[in-house]
Amino acid sequence: MMVRAFTLLLTLAIWGGLALAEADDSPIRVGDEHWVRSEVFKQQRRVQVYLPSSYGTSQARYPVLYLLDGDAYYLSVAGIVRQLGESSGRIPETIVVAIPNVARAQELAPPKRKPKADEARYDADRFLQFLEQDLIPWVDAQYRTEPFRIIVGHSRGGLFTLYTFLNAPDTFNAYLALSPALWWDDQALVQEAPAKLRALKAGKATRFLYLSAGHESVEITEPTARMARLLGQSQPAGLRWRYDYLANENHMSSHLPSTYAGLQMVFADLQVSDAALLSQGLAGVESHYAGLQRIYGYPLRPSRAMLSWMGNFLDQQGRPEQAAAFYRRAEQLYPNHPPLMRDWPARPLQ
Repeated sequence: MMVRAFTLLLTLAIWGGLALAEADDSPIRVGDEHWVRSEVFKQQRRVQVYLPSSYGTSQARYPVLYLLDGDAYYLSVAGIVRQLGESSGRIPETIVVAIPNVARAQELAPPKRKPKADEARYDADRFLQFLEQDLIPWVDAQYRTEPFRIIVGHSRGGLFTLYTFLNAPDTFNAYLALSPALWWDDQALVQEAPAKLRALKAGKATRFLYLSAGHESVEITEPTARMARLLGQSQPAGLRWRYDYLANENHMSSHLPSTYAGLQMVFADLQVSDAALLSQGLAGVESHYAGLQRIYGYPLRPSRAMLSWMGNFLDQQGRPEQAAAFYRRAEQLYPNHPPLMRDWPARPLQ
């Protein structure tokens, strides 16, 4: 396996809490770059992998987010996942696998129904094979993963995401299709959707689908809204879905708020109401999380960030003993968990 460190500089707005090396002028390291052997493509394919801060200090397993257009969105999505997972506990801590493009126009588009003789080959099926046969097995062998996979795709990547959802729905548990290019092939995917949705059977766990579009071309907004209407009419069993129209975003700016909202939608059941916290305390929270396996298909437990937030909330409500129970539980479950924020030593002026 060929691996080389992937180092980049990030804005403090996203990565203010990321640990820096002690040496002067050290770069900030954000994950690793790997070359994965693909039998489907008969070549090495590059991926970028972000691991949660706790990965090296625990034996925990993690869900995996597969990110299309990885060369464009790796840093921003890794930052969102870190903030939602490690800082606030709104989602589980999650591995991010970003897939940079090689032949984006061809690989992310479904085959045309009536291709022209001299037209390029559009090969979403082959790219899907690469994910199913090469990349996902490599990730599961290389890392400690849970059987919960998310795919995030934007524009043509959103088209591929919906194509996968309709044709191979068991490949992922959650699908985030952001400003999807559903205009493709005279909206073929939208036209095929009613029959595909009727045929969709409930899986072992809940499936999730998040759609979004910004204030952008009607070629994006009209078929995406139409797809949302079809979902509302069909109401497939075992599917939880949502469509957001982002009036203040354009085609390129919609990715960040959509990813943020989509991930929170997928993991909304992790949240516990203030009323339940006050009435049931820690026992109620742990009972709530024990019931989440039937939704997500794997056992979940409240994160350190979530337990700390709950403890702070109870402290503010004048419930110090209840709060202490949450703090103790966080230490029991995560004794070696690295802090997201810490104080760093200053250096005197030379």
